[in-house]
Amino acid sequence: MTQQLGLYRHSPPFLAAAYREAAQTERFNPYFPPDERERRAAEYLAEAERLEKINEQ
Repeated sequence: MTQQLGLYRHSPPFLAAAYREAAQTERFNPYFPPDERERRAAEYLAEAERLEKINEQ
């Protein structure tokens, strides 16, 4: 098994889209209270924005 990452699946735009989807999903997570859900969604969005900035460079 190789340790090489896929060029498409591990690209910043693809990961940013995945983090944005995770943030949207997190808002409906029934296992956390509403304030915790929003905090977790904000973390996912911050990571998506960071990855998008990397892609702009």
